[in-house]
Amino acid sequence: MEKLLVIIAHPKVESESSVSLQVLDHFLKTYKRVHAEGLVEQIDLYRAYIPSIDRTFLSLQEKRRQESV
Repeated sequence: MEKLLVIIAHPKVESESSVSLQVLDHFLKTYKRVHAEGLVEQIDLYRAYIPSIDRTFLSLQEKRRQESV
């Protein structure tokens, strides 16, 4: 099964005047027609919560990785 990740980094996703969003819309329609069973996941960077990655976060990840070994 095909998988596609679309990252939207445009503040006005509903904007009809954005050429890049028009291209994306055309691409997605074509992709879905060609890959009817494919999975498309979209992440909107202006709406999704994205946690901050800092030294504390990275230290905790490293500690967890070492504990699981």
